[in-house]
Amino acid sequence: DVDCWSLVTNDLCRQMVQRGEATLKASCLVQRDFISIYEICKTISFFLRKGMATTKCETYNLSSGKTITLQDLLNIITIRAEKTIGVKSKKVDCKSKKKSVSIFEISNAKIESLGVHISADISKEIDRLLLNCSKWF
Repeated sequence: DVDCWSLVTNDLCRQMVQRGEATLKASCLVQRDFISIYEICKTISFFLRKGMATTKCETYNLSSGKTITLQDLLNIITIRAEKTIGVKSKKVDCKSKKKSVSIFEISNAKIESLGVHISADISKEIDRLLLNCSKWF
């Protein structure tokens, strides 16, 4: 059983709606590749429409192809919260400033060679999450 509010983006959006601020306990310098649920569903739909779900089993990377720090994510959420739901953050804080272990990038070249384009823009997904959080909380 997984609590979806323990996922970093969901948690930061919930905090922003509930408290008008967000605090990240992990290091802000940690790098992650964030992909929207929309892009995941669009890609799965592509494979199903093309009948590729039942063909030979191959492995494809499914990522945004862009790595950002958790500080970057906090900044995006702060900007989107003000524009989408009118919440101007009182405080955005990272508890830890520890160095990130390494920079990485996940390549989408193989899946893009099939004609799938995956957007790295997570703004619309964050907007929808913030709007829903404002209804739920």
